Amino acid sequence: MRIGRQFGVYVLGGALAFGLDVAVFWLLRQWGAPLWLANGVARLAGAALAYGFHHLWTFHQSADKAAWGASAWRYAVQWMAATALSIGLLQAAVGFFEQDVHAKILVEAVLLVGNFLLARHWVYRKNGNHWP
Repeated sequence: MRIGRQFGVYVLGGALAFGLDVAVFWLLRQWGAPLWLANGVARLAGAALAYGFHHLWTFHQSADKAAWGASAWRYAVQWMAATALSIGLLQAAVGFFEQDVHAKILVEAVLLVGNFLLARHWVYRKNGNHWP
């Protein structure tokens, strides 16, 4: 798949996951959860949806156990690094916005391109190689 089309599918899957992420974040904040906890749990919910979507549709990985296992650990490492970065950026950005959720949207948008490139060239690489 060409990179432009693949990025479009990635954005679609990311939008679905992001919708879940923001909804969980907003709900947990309404219930009084601290910022770091709400963001962490919300990102985990979104990550589960995004991993499955990208594995099957964005990067067309096999549905067998070996393919899931090959990319799962790399996805977990990428997700943890992105989550740590997200939490740090969110803590820094929250003071500039009237509502926490607005800062959350900006931070996640900033992380989008870097996450795509890591997913394409490392997490979901085929047969140990980079995408052509």
